[in-house]
Amino acid sequence: MRAVGVYFAEGRLTIATTAPPPFGKRAVAPTSVPLEDTTPGKALAAWLESNLTPRQRRWVPVCIGLGAEQTFFTSRTVEAAPEQAPSSEALLAMVGASWINTADAVADGARVKLGGTTAFSITACRRELAEDLLQNLKQCGVNNFRLVPAPWAALALVGSKGRPRSWKVFVQVILTRPGGLAILVTQGRPVLWRRFASAGQDITALISAIRHLQVHAKQNLSVREIPGVAVLGQLTKAQVEQLTQETGMTVVARDERNFDEAEYSQAMARWAHSEDHDSLDLLRSLRPPPTLGQIFPRKLVALMVAAILGMGSFLQSTLWGLQSEYRSLRRKNTSFAWAAPIQINQIENERKQLQAEVGAVQQFLATRIIWSNYLRDLAPRLPRNACLTNIAGSYELQDTSKRQQRKANRSLTLRGMAQFANRGSAPKDIDAFLESLREMTLLKKDFPLVNLAEIKWRKEGDQEVATFVVLAMPQERENPASDQPKEGSQGSNK
Repeated sequence: MRAVGVYFAEGRLTIATTAPPPFGKRAVAPTSVPLEDTTPGKALAAWLESNLTPRQRRWVPVCIGLGAEQTFFTSRTVEAAPEQAPSSEALLAMVGASWINTADAVADGARVKLGGTTAFSITACRRELAEDLLQNLKQCGVNNFRLVPAPWAALALVGSKGRPRSWKVFVQVILTRPGGLAILVTQGRPVLWRRFASAGQDITALISAIRHLQVHAKQNLSVREIPGVAVLGQLTKAQVEQLTQETGMTVVARDERNFDEAEYSQAMARWAHSEDHDSLDLLRSLRPPPTLGQIFPRKLVALMVAAILGMGSFLQSTLWGLQSEYRSLRRKNTSFAWAAPIQINQIENERKQLQAEVGAVQQFLATRIIWSNYLRDLAPRLPRNACLTNIAGSYELQDTSKRQQRKANRSLTLRGMAQFANRGSAPKDIDAFLESLREMTLLKKDFPLVNLAEIKWRKEGDQEVATFVVLAMPQERENPASDQPKEGSQGSNK
C-alpha cells in the first residue's frame, strides 16, 4: 500500500513516497538527496535502509525515473513489431542507433498504437548506471523496482485534463526553470521528446523543438498533422500568440505551475503502482530469468482455492440435504413392508378398480336428486281442496355393461286426492296445478315433461272425490351415451 518514487537528474536524487492507509496514494513531501562522493545506487540504498524496514523494502514498489538528459528515447514505425522483448542490440538496430555502443548501454522497448500502423518506442541509458542501481537495490533487499525514463511516467500525473478530447495526437510541453520538454504524445503515450533551454521571454528554442517533433512525426511515424499543443507551466499571452503563429497549431495553456523535480518524483511514486504490462523498464535485460516463485500466480491460485472451497461447501451442504432426505424416505419405506411382495400388475388392476369405483361415486354425487327440495316446493302449489297421498321418485344411474343395455328408470310420480262439490270445476283446478308444476324450476331441470297420467272419480257422501296421478319424466336426449357414467359404475337414487 506504499510506493517510492525517485527522480535522478542534475547530480541529485529527489525521493517521494506515497502515504500509508487511510491516505491512499497521496504523496508525502519529497526529499532531495545530493550525490557528493557516492553513486546513485548507493545513495538510494542508504536512504531506503534508513527510512524503510526490511519488510517494507521487500514489498514496497520502487520506481526510478531518469531525467531526459540521462536517456535516449525515440519511436519508429516498423513492419512487424516483435511479440517478445528483443535484446538491447536488436532494439537499437531496429531504430538505426548504430552510434550507441551496446556494450555500454541497456535498452528496452514497447509497442505503440498509431492508427493502422505499428510503431515501437525504444529507450536506452548507460549500462554502468543501470548495473549500479540494480546491484545496490538487491543488496538492500528491494524486490519490486523498475527504471524508466521520467517523461514516460510523468504523463501519468499530467493526464489529459484541459485539452480537447478529439486530440489523439498532440504536443505536450512541460516548462521547468532551466528550460523544459516538448513531448509528442499519441494515444496517451509519449513517442518522442526534445529538451530545450529557455532564455527569459524568448521561446525560440521551444518553437524549434516543436518543429523537430513535427518533422519526426511526419517522416518516421506517418503522422501527417498534429492538431495542437498543450502547455504545462507559466506562459504569457504574447508567448501563446507567438507560439500559435509560428507553429500553426492550437495552443492550450493548461496549468501555470512549475513542473520541477518534486513533481517528477511524485509522478514516479504513482507510476510505481501501475501494472501496465507494456511499460518500459531499463533493468529488464539485466535481471536474471524469473524464478518459479516470482512467476507463480498467487492471486489466481488464491482465487481458485476460494472458489474450490466455496464449491466444496455448497456440495457438502447439498450432500447433507440428500442424505437427510434419503433417511426420511428409507423410514417411510420400512412402514410399507407389506407392499414388497405385491406385483406391479396387481397394483395396476387394483388402481383401475378403484378408479372405476371412484368414478361411479363421483357420477352419483354429480347427478343425484335431492328429493327434499321437491317436498318444500310442492305443497304451496296444490289447490286448497287437494292433498298429496303418495310421492314416488326414481333416478337410476345408467347401466353401462356391454351385456345388457337397459334404460334407466327416471321419473317422479305424484298421487293426489281432491274433494269437489261440483265435478265440473275439478279439471280446471287440476290443470292449474299441472301448469304450476311445469313452471317449477327443479322440475324444468330434472323432469321437464309433466303430464296427467290418470284421474278417477268416486262419491263420498254429498261430495265428489277425484284421485289423480301426475307423472314427470326427464327429457329424452338424442345421444343417451353422453349421460352415461364411467364403465363399471351403476346404481339408483330413490
